[in-house]
Amino acid sequence: MISLNIFTKCPNTGNPKTRMSMLLDKKGRSSLSQEMLLCILSEIKDMNASIKKCLWVYPDYNDPWIESLSKEYELILNKQVGETLSSRIIQCLLMESKYSEKTILIGSDVPSLTKETIMKSITSLDNNDVVLGPSYDGGFYLIGIKDNRLCKHLLNQNRLKSFLDLKDYFESIEKKVGLLDKYKDIDNPEDLLLI
Repeated sequence: MISLNIFTKCPNTGNPKTRMSMLLDKKGRSSLSQEMLLCILSEIKDMNASIKKCLWVYPDYNDPWIESLSKEYELILNKQVGETLSSRIIQCLLMESKYSEKTILIGSDVPSLTKETIMKSITSLDNNDVVLGPSYDGGFYLIGIKDNRLCKHLLNQNRLKSFLDLKDYFESIEKKVGLLDKYKDIDNPEDLLLI
């Protein structure tokens, strides 16, 4: 089984995109977050039915808009668990990789991410232990694994800060790393230019 996991802050209750506060008020940031999430969901809507699609929401998924998305896009809703974003990512990967041959996690703030790139991440795991999608700001928008033990390695490391650190770490433990195209994630006002 393949598990595809989308990470998002609840646009309505999670106070999203606080680094955009100089440009957008809370309502504007909420609308932006909703639109970016809808972009991703429209890309995955027609994916193979055998792919398990999960939406991981922080701080809570008990929001009418989120619940309506889960029905419309046939998503399994989960609450993100952990004190930091890194710990929440690792917990998701740990839980999902127990039952999946391939586990992919993507952020919801990459509006130009395509279905083709997501499918490429899945096929990349045929020949690699890990697949990573770098973002222009030095972070990553996607991580995919096919071995639950890799999550346990990450749990004991502080390795989710940057794309290069993560890539170097996996290579240092002799894991084959597949790389995807670079995309822009939207965190700051200047990120809205030339999406």
